[in-house]
Amino acid sequence: MRYADLPEEARERQREYARAYYWRNRDARVAYQRSRPKELVRERNRQSRAKLKAEVYSHYGSVCSCCGESNLGFLSIDHINGGGFKHRTEVGGGLGILYDIRKRGYPPEFQILCFNCNLGRQLNGGVCPHKE
Repeated sequence: MRYADLPEEARERQREYARAYYWRNRDARVAYQRSRPKELVRERNRQSRAKLKAEVYSHYGSVCSCCGESNLGFLSIDHINGGGFKHRTEVGGGLGILYDIRKRGYPPEFQILCFNCNLGRQLNGGVCPHKE
């Protein structure tokens, strides 16, 4: 059974157990974290972020919905109906948006746009200059 499917009282017991476990084993956990090479941790984090981004982008097609640009370095998530600033503040920006999209099951209110089309939509009242 997933954590999210548990009743609230079971989740609270689980949180309490996790807190107690953390404090019982804090010194060992801190020592372990300090013993790990920083380069290894950074590389694993980078790979994890790249995997999440590729997963979300591939779901939405991995190409700009407007001009067809496919270089991942130029692509970004676009909120079709606006509200990107509010969404970023709610979930914490960059990775937070990607995690939220995955958690919500890839809702249709997002699309992939290149930075040019995304900025063009923002500056042109919601319409990309390619569409004019």
